[in-house]
Amino acid sequence: MAWILPNVLPPRIQVALFDAAKLCEPWLARKYNKYIHHSSPPWRADPQYFRTGLPDLAPGVIDVSTGWYMTGHEHSGKPPSASPMLRHWRGTEWSTLMRKPAALVSGLLRIMHPDQY
Repeated sequence: MAWILPNVLPPRIQVALFDAAKLCEPWLARKYNKYIHHSSPPWRADPQYFRTGLPDLAPGVIDVSTGWYMTGHEHSGKPPSASPMLRHWRGTEWSTLMRKPAALVSGLLRIMHPDQY
């Protein structure tokens, strides 16, 4: 939304979003590379939907959860934990950078789509 609708988000918020995305690069690249030669990747991770060759940011998608269950794996008896990215220092910094942008986007969605909010 920030880049599709010009001037919706102030430049400082756009910078915060970009900086947060840069912190996610190791996970973005890992997921993108996992599906680049896959015959039928999930639609969210399908490489055809990502721009490549951009010098500033790796293409990709990440999964972020504060209560990560090991879906599809045998239950180990351990309680859910945060997804790997959130357990890393980059995840902590990412969540700090995303506080204001997430609150702003949440408010915008509440106004634009109240029934879906």
